[in-house]
Amino acid sequence: METQEVVSVPDELPANPVAPKPRRTKLIVGVVALIVLLGGAAFVGGRLLNQAAPTGGPGNLIRMSGKGGGASGQSVSMELVPAKELPATQPEATGLFAERKDNSIYVTIGNKFMVQVDEKGNVDTQTEGNGAKVEVVVTSDTAIYKDVTEHDLGGAPPSDGKVQQQVAPGSLDEIGSNSFVSAWGERRGDRVIAKVLFYSQPMMFKTP
Repeated sequence: METQEVVSVPDELPANPVAPKPRRTKLIVGVVALIVLLGGAAFVGGRLLNQAAPTGGPGNLIRMSGKGGGASGQSVSMELVPAKELPATQPEATGLFAERKDNSIYVTIGNKFMVQVDEKGNVDTQTEGNGAKVEVVVTSDTAIYKDVTEHDLGGAPPSDGKVQQQVAPGSLDEIGSNSFVSAWGERRGDRVIAKVLFYSQPMMFKTP
């Protein structure tokens, strides 16, 4: 059995934006969280952090599927308080890692991302759209961060509905298949000279 969920996310920013807009604090805390029941335990795979939630969007969407294929759904909206290490403006490029060439990584931009989790817990991510890619150039001056935000899906949500985003120093070598990437810096057409690079890996969480 294979479970999949498709979620729409905002299109990429224009190549030459007039002025950066402040990043909203209500972000998607795992745009897609797929729960597959495996041997009595539930595993969650796939998340996209640091994306501004669309106006009127649900914020965080969780869907559950059992072995028999029946599904029940619930939506949980939480406000993610951005990590102070990340810029307060929208990133110049956000998308799914496509490939790496030396110190450049290529991000596939699309309006839909799909996360698939099979019965063995293997995670596969795909993007739907025109397949346009943006080159993100990493230099010695680029600050690289990875997402380390903890999500306790088995516990009660925060009383104030807020979750503090946590980041830690990352490495270009950790970015690979299934990574979601955001880059801030200087945009030159389909290339971004990154000053700040943030990435989130698909994670597996075990819940009661």
